[in-house]
Amino acid sequence: MSTKPQATENSLQRLAYLENQQSVEISEWFDEFRNPVSPLFFRDYENLFGTLHTVMMNPKECLFKTVIAGSDEVMMIYFKDWVNGTAVKKRELMAEL
Repeated sequence: MSTKPQATENSLQRLAYLENQQSVEISEWFDEFRNPVSPLFFRDYENLFGTLHTVMMNPKECLFKTVIAGSDEVMMIYFKDWVNGTAVKKRELMAEL
């Protein structure tokens, strides 16, 4: 019997999956983490371990992306554009878990 909390076991499962993958582009990882059928997506909300949202920051492109779990509505912010006064188009994201 394991003495580790379930959240630790789930995190270790994620790490093992990631370590066994080929080199992947950051945008592909974003999609993998937000995909409900991916081994990186968890719905163990009863035990306080589940995917609530996915966030990606790509410093090369000065890009920030986020999405709520189960939603296809991705918010993208190009930091350089935002600093130069471009308004963020999406003000809110909605989804149902």
